[in-house]
Amino acid sequence: MYDIINICTFGKIDAANIPAYDAEYLFMQIRSRSIGENIELLLNCSNCGQEQPGRLDLNDVQVQQPEGHVHDIDLGKGLIVNMQDPTLKD
Repeated sequence: MYDIINICTFGKIDAANIPAYDAEYLFMQIRSRSIGENIELLLNCSNCGQEQPGRLDLNDVQVQQPEGHVHDIDLGKGLIVNMQDPTLKD
């Protein structure tokens, strides 16, 4: 995935240093433009266990940042750990 993103963006985006969720989104967008935006799926019904056909439109996939997302974790007693979003190199 790393190489594909770097090649398809002509090196303007270093996939190793962006958050993994952004890299995955870029990869899906590249896939959408090169192969097509729809993915045919076989899904298992949770009620009957039968496989059901499904379709995922990659144009409908959005990155969502949860409200209240913070990078600092208070461990108490004055200790705070600053975290970063994981990248592909992590």
